[in-house]
Amino acid sequence: MRLAIIGGKLQGVEAAYLARKAGWQTLLIDKRANTPASGLCDETILADVCQPAVIQSVLTKVDLILPALENREALAALKKVQRELNCPIAFDFVANALSCSKSLSYALFGKLGLDMPKPFPECGFPLLVKPDSSSGSRGVTILENEADYRRFFGQTEQTAESWVGQQFIAGPSYSLEVIGRDGHYDTPQITEIHMDQGNDCKAVTAPTAISQELAEKLRCISLQLAHALNLCGIMDVEVIAQDDRLYLLEIDARLPSQTPIAVYWSQKTNMLELLADVYLPGTNNVVLKQAAPQHVRLEHIQVTDGVMTLAGEHLMGTAGPLATQEGFFGIQEAITDYVPGKKHWCATLIHTGVTAEELENRRMIGLAQIKASCGIIQVIDSKPTTRVHQGEACHDTVEIC
Repeated sequence: MRLAIIGGKLQGVEAAYLARKAGWQTLLIDKRANTPASGLCDETILADVCQPAVIQSVLTKVDLILPALENREALAALKKVQRELNCPIAFDFVANALSCSKSLSYALFGKLGLDMPKPFPECGFPLLVKPDSSSGSRGVTILENEADYRRFFGQTEQTAESWVGQQFIAGPSYSLEVIGRDGHYDTPQITEIHMDQGNDCKAVTAPTAISQELAEKLRCISLQLAHALNLCGIMDVEVIAQDDRLYLLEIDARLPSQTPIAVYWSQKTNMLELLADVYLPGTNNVVLKQAAPQHVRLEHIQVTDGVMTLAGEHLMGTAGPLATQEGFFGIQEAITDYVPGKKHWCATLIHTGVTAEELENRRMIGLAQIKASCGIIQVIDSKPTTRVHQGEACHDTVEIC
């Protein structure tokens, strides 16, 4: 199997990592050199996918094409030439266009009668606002009161009409992927999402403590959405749990980052293989694995001049070419640009354990080894700081021995 990955940032890292675990050959296409994913791919071609002639000339002798970017112009160019290519593009352009719009997504949720946070101004404060046209946690902000609201929209270049606002709900956040086509879908494993101070995902854990009843409800919601979209490919569904209810936050119809790697280590299900089987049925002979998941925590760190920061995935966005390192300071595996003696580096750390307690013990030992070996004098653990979180259960360990 030879996979062409379009885009070398964080989604590209996810694709390249999972492709390597599957034993595939990878070709990365990006107009920039030294992207994070370039270190994980077998070959890199510098090209602009917005030029159709370039696309058709470089996308030869590959079995599958995977867009791993959110640039609308680039996606439009790929959609335009897909019929002229001799291999499939593993991307649902129609579902992605809807999921990239928060307002369109919320309209779909309402049509299906799914629970979601109340909209602004009905919900009052605290208020969660996010750009209508961005995915994931990019731009997400919590406004505590009317003064915060006036201050926020007085300082931003965008108008309030370009954003969507909804009730802020405190509680654990869960994510689940749906993969398939033509009404036949798999839902690999539920993961829990942990946020940093800027509402960026700082860690993913699996398996989760979600109740069996809520887990089944999340699977039903995810399948309902996949059928409604006639999904052909992959989509992730994010919810927040409070008082035995699930509130639907958003969907993203594209290969997500972070959660697929966590699921791979927890139950050895490779979502990239499942996705490829949607477009090239029977070529990978994959089986959805469910038995005896091990405990996994995937998290991000950055080290700069003696300061180690634990925070969201944005830390990895500025990295140079990444590589995998097994047994990284005693940690199961890392995806990192670290080399001995380097003063500024970052890493995605993958901790594992048979039990949650074993995982946490191993995690603390590994972080302590990094601290001792790299001359760390300060550790910053970024967490949500709004007052609405006071009194909430804290899922993240603060102290490192």
